[in-house]
Amino acid sequence: MVLAFAYSVLINQQKNNPFVDILHIVFFVFYLIRAVALLVFPLNSDLLTLQIPAGTISNATIFLILAFISLVVGCHFFLNRMPIEIWPLNSTQVSLVRILIWIIAVSILINTIYYYEAFATCNNVYTGISNSALAILQSIFDSWRSLLILIPIIFLYRGVISNVDRALSLGALILFFLIGIFIGQKSTALQVVLYTLFPAILALRSPDRYQIKIGKLMLYAAIVFSLIVAGYIMGKTMRIIHLNDYGCVTGAINGEKSSTNFGKLLQLGGIDEILQGRGSIEMTSKMNSSSLKESLDLVLPLLEGFSYRSGYYDFFLEKYINPAYSDLITLKQYSMAIIDKVTPGFDVFNVPFISRSIYYAHHQGAIPGTMMNSEQITVFGEAALLFGWGGLIYLPLMCWAIAFLHKALSRQVRDYKLGKIFVYLFTLQIFYYWIEGMGLDMLLVLHLLYTGIYMFGILVIAWGTLWVYRKLF
Repeated sequence: MVLAFAYSVLINQQKNNPFVDILHIVFFVFYLIRAVALLVFPLNSDLLTLQIPAGTISNATIFLILAFISLVVGCHFFLNRMPIEIWPLNSTQVSLVRILIWIIAVSILINTIYYYEAFATCNNVYTGISNSALAILQSIFDSWRSLLILIPIIFLYRGVISNVDRALSLGALILFFLIGIFIGQKSTALQVVLYTLFPAILALRSPDRYQIKIGKLMLYAAIVFSLIVAGYIMGKTMRIIHLNDYGCVTGAINGEKSSTNFGKLLQLGGIDEILQGRGSIEMTSKMNSSSLKESLDLVLPLLEGFSYRSGYYDFFLEKYINPAYSDLITLKQYSMAIIDKVTPGFDVFNVPFISRSIYYAHHQGAIPGTMMNSEQITVFGEAALLFGWGGLIYLPLMCWAIAFLHKALSRQVRDYKLGKIFVYLFTLQIFYYWIEGMGLDMLLVLHLLYTGIYMFGILVIAWGTLWVYRKLF
């Protein structure tokens, strides 16, 4: 794995393919680091619950390496003619950029405040939004989707926006970051950092006048890594407090009203609450402080928990090895889930997203309809389950499909500079969420359909706002 990854990195130093850069980041953070961590923490894996024959993990890892190489080849072959182009903007386009920044930032602020209020009363967050039309609207104007557009726009057009625009955007980002940690999302810091890597990659791969210096990039990397660690620690602490101490989830499941607030957070425990337990986001019991005092190293438990949380390698091995997933992850199941998600107000098959179905199947104590958790399928595990060794052909074909989508959309906006930037960001989103590996159904519904609607919607609103402003003033 290490050799294949290192060789791919060296090749891309000449190819300058931003899609391969994104693949490298995901593979390094979620696969390579986890594989190395398992050598240090061999007992920290759900794979121990499976009766795995000797050599099976080796066979799975061989498939993973070949699949990674196949995906890299697909990126270079089909996604290599899509360089980022940032044209100078005229006054109208500059106004549109600033309006778009305000629209996206305000939508993030509204969504974040709503999400906090819902959590503070244990309402909707764990039981979902009962009104299906409102749920779809909230999914379309999702804060993560907004951030993945806002951050690159601010970065790429930082020379034409005002300090007020920057302050509003930064305020929305900080509030989203803090609220995410407050309500116990351990992955908030990591995801925000991954999203900010997008514009850094674009800057490195774009024309010289937009590039950033490697020294600044290294400083930036050190800062964001610190944010990841700090965000994980605080998110873990908050989750323990909310779930264990105040029974927010239990109350939501039983239809009771409960609440949590900043006052309750003053009752924080010691570092044992930070380092206790492992696993994804299930409720766990507290670790007593005496056991930690006897520990020779307080850093290792933190690294162990962090590596578990980002263990896509484990998820891939589970999907590849455990035969229980073969009946759950099929093209038929994907088709039914997609149909149900694009029919607002009713379900035809009553099939949730497959990543949620397998979470309920794998976690026997989970209650469907509460805490909308999903389990990672991984792009490589999905390829193996759907097509077997044919998945090595499926992966580059998906790269072709993404390239075809980009080309088709680019033709529709070939006369609009800002439109081309949006098409490029849209394509990057599709690629990122595909290799993130939450399933083809989520990719097509949440990230292709909903993101397409979102981008078109905010562009229409921005144009309409600019037109009204000029008519009135």
